[in-house]
Amino acid sequence: MQAVNRAGEVVARTRTVVPSSGQAVWMLRPGTDTGLDEGSVLVVNVRPEPVRIRVNGFDRGEVRPNGRRLVPALTPGVHVVEALGVRTGEVLRADVTVQPGRTTSWEARPSVSVLAVRNLRDEPVRLLMDGNEIAFLAPAEEAEVRVPSGQHLLEARGATTLRASLHNIVLSPSVRVALDIPSPFASVTVTNHLPDPLDVRADERGLGVIGPGERVTFRDLGPGTIRLNARSLTRPLEWTTTVHLEAGQEYDWDLSQ
Repeated sequence: MQAVNRAGEVVARTRTVVPSSGQAVWMLRPGTDTGLDEGSVLVVNVRPEPVRIRVNGFDRGEVRPNGRRLVPALTPGVHVVEALGVRTGEVLRADVTVQPGRTTSWEARPSVSVLAVRNLRDEPVRLLMDGNEIAFLAPAEEAEVRVPSGQHLLEARGATTLRASLHNIVLSPSVRVALDIPSPFASVTVTNHLPDPLDVRADERGLGVIGPGERVTFRDLGPGTIRLNARSLTRPLEWTTTVHLEAGQEYDWDLSQ
């Protein structure tokens, strides 16, 4: 038997025999040396979030990511150890056997989720989760990556342009989450139904000349509000439109009389 105070600390313990009929009386004296050979549990937090530790229902403090906490003065036998994820609220629970005079290690490990990623860019993309590379995707490639559950910052970095997009994601345990990586640019497809060659511009930037009957796509336009202008090279005519484009959005501009 052991006596535990409100802070979860063992203040006294003893061995006794309770008769089948009658009762046993234990007079508590905190700090009494009973001769019991105690053990301990070392909790190792390998999750990407802090966890709070409970042993046999008593709080034993918080452990930061990649941190450790020793819970001493445990009687030999089986103890219920719990780790509560501070951000996710997930509870890990285990029955840990404590040996006399020994320290038993127990890891609070992350649950695993599946992240299904599809690269919609025109260039290879390097995926980094919380600063660590987890995948490298060619254009139009799809991949499934097993990653720790919880809240993460995912960066998709273009291998050619080095343009990056950031995605805050929350992955529930044992769940498959699909994520498309769109282009960081917008694109405009211009179709020339006129008999004139057209000089096409986006704001102050010249995009190129489109001949009669041609259809051309310009893919590297920055997202935002864009003023498109097409000017005939053979007649004093021009066409103008203003559009607001998001990253990855495609816009069709048909020019005809």
